[in-house]
Amino acid sequence: MWTKICGMTNLDDAAHAAACGADAVGFVLHPKSKRFLPGRAAAAIARALPSSVAKVAVVVDLPEAELLALHQLGAFTFFQLHGAETPEVAARLAAAGLAIIKALGCPLSADTVTRWASAAGPERFLLDRASPDHGGTGQAVDWDEAACLVPALGRPVILAGGLTPENVVRAAQTVQPSGLDVCSGVEAAPGRKDRAKVEAFLHLCRRLP
Repeated sequence: MWTKICGMTNLDDAAHAAACGADAVGFVLHPKSKRFLPGRAAAAIARALPSSVAKVAVVVDLPEAELLALHQLGAFTFFQLHGAETPEVAARLAAAGLAIIKALGCPLSADTVTRWASAAGPERFLLDRASPDHGGTGQAVDWDEAACLVPALGRPVILAGGLTPENVVRAAQTVQPSGLDVCSGVEAAPGRKDRAKVEAFLHLCRRLP
């Protein structure tokens, strides 16, 4: 099970997650977020982490030119598009060499599923609870809906939204995703991780099939 600890704001928390076995850490490059980091600050932390850990830049409707500039920093493994980006934008970015994770806000219409399932750009999808500003809500998606979306989207699906050490096993067993993404569920405060919760979450994820 691929695991991502998101919302990193400092090297200590990111290095701890990596040492505990996280497959990826995420940095929120969206100024409206409580966990916002400027791109260069996030890149500096990313470069200090082991190469075995994926570094994910989470962006919301960032202009393509700015995304390409971030890509040129050479610090990020994936770019997670968490806004209203279209399949056409994702395809252009992928063609330019960016590895794309597209976040989709649940519930999803059948038309949205069809459009993204046939899109050329994303390598993976991430399912989160829909919100007006496209930010993370810390609330769970409908796991039964998510379970139906996993095969329908036709690519690896990461489950996010309201996950905690207390519910992650049940969520994974219900949805059967390829990956799990947690942020507020392992925090002591916005942007500051609770080390015991991070360790517990990753321990449980390692025991999943």
